[in-house]
Amino acid sequence: MSNLSAIEMAGLAGEYWGKNDGKGFGNLFSEDAIIDHPFFTKGVSPNTVIDVLNCTVCGTTVYDGCKLINGTGDGIDDLIEMKFIDSGENSGYTPQYAGRMVIEATIKNHKFTKFEVPGYELIQYNPTSERELKEVDIGDIDTKELVKLVGQAWANNNMGLFLSLFSEKGIIYHPLFKTPITPIIAADVLNSAMNGVSIPHKPKILKGDGSGVNDTVDMYFDETGDELGYLPDNMGIMHITAKIENHKFVEFLVHGYTPTKSIFKNNTSESLKEVQEKEYAAIAGNTNKQESQHLYK
Repeated sequence: MSNLSAIEMAGLAGEYWGKNDGKGFGNLFSEDAIIDHPFFTKGVSPNTVIDVLNCTVCGTTVYDGCKLINGTGDGIDDLIEMKFIDSGENSGYTPQYAGRMVIEATIKNHKFTKFEVPGYELIQYNPTSERELKEVDIGDIDTKELVKLVGQAWANNNMGLFLSLFSEKGIIYHPLFKTPITPIIAADVLNSAMNGVSIPHKPKILKGDGSGVNDTVDMYFDETGDELGYLPDNMGIMHITAKIENHKFVEFLVHGYTPTKSIFKNNTSESLKEVQEKEYAAIAGNTNKQESQHLYK
């Protein structure tokens, strides 16, 4: 595999990512390779991207072509643009929209040395698909309860509940998209191809009284998954600033992930979903909060 062409490397990158083959994906990179990804405030290593992002990938990644920007394409000294279509049906329905991931990659001596990831191009993938998502009456809940429910909905791929938490004018500013997206686009493109856990920290009220009538809140979620076949050493803390009006989210500003050592590695005797259920029970007050390793203590 030492003398792969640029196109061969591009195809393998998509194949390994889609199969959650972290070792194979990582072996395509040089030791000092950097990935500039919108989810992170600075360049990170391929291993960090594998640990934090690929651990929850549970869908399809389809290679959608490669364009040579500079070089001969022999894998010696090339600059290429790769495209991959990401989708899935993990949310219980066939999404209408998918994301075409665009990556600009630098190759030196048959190894990727740098990825520049602009993000997703939105494409209509299954335009005739009918989404059967049941709306949930959440009532006049407060901000703390909204934060809890949005974490549960996302982690459990419950997009009926997720969409019910937003007002009709709800909008999401997301680093993977150049323009704002709606909650249903987030469900179609992002949630449909993921399987993991998302557990909220205690929300930080920036504005308002926390009643859910007119609040602005910083939300943080501990997130990981085991789609790699193991629990990674690192996890991501997702940061989102949300505006709430009349007990509904009206705006998400998704800042991205802070990579950190995984706190889930301590729970080797339980599955991730069991750990998540225990954490949410602690948040709800149904169990002793001292059992919670994360939050609301």
